[in-house]
Order: sequence, then structure tokens, then C-alpha cells
Amino acid sequence: MAKQADKVNDKRTYRRRGDGQPRRDSRNEILAAAARVFGRSTVQGATMEEIAVEAGVRSPSIYYYFENKDAIAEELATYSVHESAVFAISVADGPGSPIERLRRLLLHHIEHLLSSPFDLWFLVGAQRAAGDAGPYLDEYGQWRQTIASLLEAAVAAGEIEPCDPGFTTQLVVGCVLAVLEYRHFELPVDAVATVEFAIRGAGFRSAATPKRPRANRTPS
Repeated sequence: MAKQADKVNDKRTYRRRGDGQPRRDSRNEILAAAARVFGRSTVQGATMEEIAVEAGVRSPSIYYYFENKDAIAEELATYSVHESAVFAISVADGPGSPIERLRRLLLHHIEHLLSSPFDLWFLVGAQRAAGDAGPYLDEYGQWRQTIASLLEAAVAAGEIEPCDPGFTTQLVVGCVLAVLEYRHFELPVDAVATVEFAIRGAGFRSAATPKRPRANRTPS
């Protein structure tokens, strides 16, 4: 998977040669075009020919880089989460309270998505349709599990209200996915405000928030 992400971030280019081999920078052009096509018609509904037209290249050029459209979608998905999955490893056992570490993790990922050269909105629909088995692959699962673990630790530390861990994890992840949708429609996104909204939605207790008293139950 790291190799896939390296391909995306490779800035070298091929010179146009007499044998007609495509330039190296065509790879990123194809990825960017594919992301736009997937956003309009989904991965399942798109064709390699559509991607070629969108990228302004001949169809054989795409097959020089990618075996099929699923390989393109996989590389885009891996790009979207690879860096954040690596960062999550360092954050999980890093300094700070669980909420402070969760803030760092979410802010890093949102800023990564906002600075991406690709429109990754298609991943929202793919994730909703396929759940954790979607194109986020193992690294998405690792990133999501880190969020779940930090939320669980925050509950244990009294930083957030006790709640169903699956629900709060999905709530936080949903806020992150919303960033892709806002960017797709060119709507303004405040990364810091989005992180705070997600954390407060998960039940964060600020210093001014009193702890909720436990109900006294008497046996009948």
C-alpha cells in the first residue's frame, strides 16, 4: 500500500520519446480525471474510455499505468488515507490526553483531504455503500480503529459522556467525510471548527459542562 501512495506523490515526469511512451505526469492527470468521473457516475458506472476523455489522453495511455478502473479507485482511496493511517500510529501512543490526541489526528486528516490535488468525493458514496469493506482498505480500518480507541479512552478519562462506541465513532468519521462533500461543491470548510464540532458531537465535556448525575434506581 505504501508503494501505491508513493506512486501518487511521485513528481518525476517522463519526456516525450520517439517511441510514443506516455509522459510520467500523465499518471496524476489520469488520477485527477478519474476522481471527477467517479464523482459524477460512481466507480461502478464509470468506464476507462470516459476517464481517458476526461483526462484528454488516448485510451492506451491509461492501460500503460492502470490495469482497470478498480486499480485507479484503489490508488485514490489509498492516497486519501495512507498518510493519516501512518500518522495515527504516532498519535495513538503520543503525548496528551485522549481528546488532545483525537484533535491532532482529525485535524491532520482533514487538512490532508483539503490539500489533496484530487476530488475524492466519490469515496463518500463508496464508503456508505460498502461500509468498512469499501475502497479505504486496511488503512482506513486502522485509522478508524484509532479514532474508536481514543474515544474509548476519552470516556474512561471522563472527557466525554459515555455512549455507544460504534455510534460516536461513526459520528466523528461522518464529520470527516462531510469535508469531501463540501470541497466537491466548493463550499468553505474550517478544519478546526469541523474538528471541534465532531468532538462536541461525540459528547465532549468542556470545563464548564457539569457531569451528568447518575439516576438513583431503587428496587421495586
